[in-house]
Amino acid sequence: MKISVVMTTYNGQSYLKKQLESLAAQTQLPNELIISDDASTDKTSSIINEFVESSPFNIIYCVNEARLGYSRNFNEALSLATGDIVLMCDQDDFWLPEKIEMVTKAFSRLPNTFLLIHDLEFCDEHLVPMGHTKLNRLKKFTNVHKYHVTGMASAVRSSFLEICLPIPEKFLSHDTWLHLCAYYCGVKYILPEVLALYRRHESSTTNGQFVNSPSIISRFGLILRKLLSFNSENVSLSLLRHKLVKEWLIKNKSMLVDKIKVSKTTIYFSIMKLTIKITFLTVMAFLFKISWL
Repeated sequence: MKISVVMTTYNGQSYLKKQLESLAAQTQLPNELIISDDASTDKTSSIINEFVESSPFNIIYCVNEARLGYSRNFNEALSLATGDIVLMCDQDDFWLPEKIEMVTKAFSRLPNTFLLIHDLEFCDEHLVPMGHTKLNRLKKFTNVHKYHVTGMASAVRSSFLEICLPIPEKFLSHDTWLHLCAYYCGVKYILPEVLALYRRHESSTTNGQFVNSPSIISRFGLILRKLLSFNSENVSLSLLRHKLVKEWLIKNKSMLVDKIKVSKTTIYFSIMKLTIKITFLTVMAFLFKISWL
């Protein structure tokens, strides 16, 4: 299998070199690394160009003339990948040496898996482990199979990726889009091993999400934060996301059945579940709206 790694960058000079070094130290090297830079103004380009000169694999390096934003930049980068398996990569984490090898082996033994995500270790800005993993945290309060969504820990088969792209502009999050599509098609798999260090620092894009907070939170604290996050803005966002996934399932039903071998029954029941979810969220959005009147 040909392996592509897709990375997006933006003003990543603080941690980028360490991440690139972890890619070069893999026990199974990728066939290509796609880097899409979102008009950085720091030393990101110098770090990448220096790495290109000594890289043990092919690198395709693109620079956007104007900022696209996080999700749109990933959309562009993912569209350039030519591998059978595509792994997503952020600029500030650290991959353990066996990551690509273990992900590739998992796809080989799981032919019906089209999106895979592994566990990851929370670390501080110096990559010192904090003593908890993403899966351990999620298991305390939510449906792990649906809500374990982290782009840098995810990999997807190109045949499924082609159907998922382009990512809807209104969706805002490339990884949530891919994971929801895979979840409702029944083709998502969670690999329990920790295969990357998840660096938490002041400028981390996902720090505002309580499930990605660097601090260790008790089960009660996590449940409380989840309840408090149930507000008008998040309900509207969730409603939009589930509507878009339902539309995608209906539009691509034939291709999913023929190309990915998703059963018609799975798609039918997923559309039903999405319809129920959308109805519930619509009611909640209405209640939030009238509560402000």
